[in-house]
Amino acid sequence: MAFLFERSTPLPGVVRGDEQRLRQVLLNLLSNAVKFTERGGVVLRAGYSDPDGEGNRLRFSVEDTGPGIAPEERPPSLNPFTNSTGRIGVWKEPAWGSPSARSSSG
Repeated sequence: MAFLFERSTPLPGVVRGDEQRLRQVLLNLLSNAVKFTERGGVVLRAGYSDPDGEGNRLRFSVEDTGPGIAPEERPPSLNPFTNSTGRIGVWKEPAWGSPSARSSSG
């Protein structure tokens, strides 16, 4: 199995945030990616940006070549947020553990 780290932009030497929670989330995502990937590999991507001019942000994503979960077998917590009108919600800053915080697209 291959493991790759990709940096889309230069990363800062120091950031302010919840180090313990970030470590926990990244380790959980990476552990699951490795656990369910028999062939191929796992990619951890990191980037740094200021998309809305409100402050710099780190963005992480984990991608693997494992089988994934069929849409019909996914628990509701892995589905994109929708409200009672059926519209997909947009969050400025996703809460840890929310589907948008776990998203690997980006």
